[in-house]
Amino acid sequence: MKAYYSIKEVSYLTQVPAYTLRYWEKRYGLLSPPRDEGGKRRYTAKDIEKIKRIRELIQNKGYSLRAVKKVLKRMKKGEENSIIEKIEEIRRELEEILKILK
Repeated sequence: MKAYYSIKEVSYLTQVPAYTLRYWEKRYGLLSPPRDEGGKRRYTAKDIEKIKRIRELIQNKGYSLRAVKKVLKRMKKGEENSIIEKIEEIRRELEEILKILK
């Protein structure tokens, strides 16, 4: 396993386009890879796992980028499961309300 990966390699490994990775970094601060002397991003294996987690939350769970940012913040504090459970509970309640309104 390599110590650092280029954005092209990370894009391939995570199936997330490079422009999306840059957007997540600049707009939402979800990523902050260090840069080499030439200014190129250097991603670690930990960054790749984080990107996969972000993609999963967005694609499979339907989270917005703002919600993902909150989840990642809680992950740092070790509260990931509780916030995900709360969000899932709120989602279920909202779906029930929608069924009633239809």
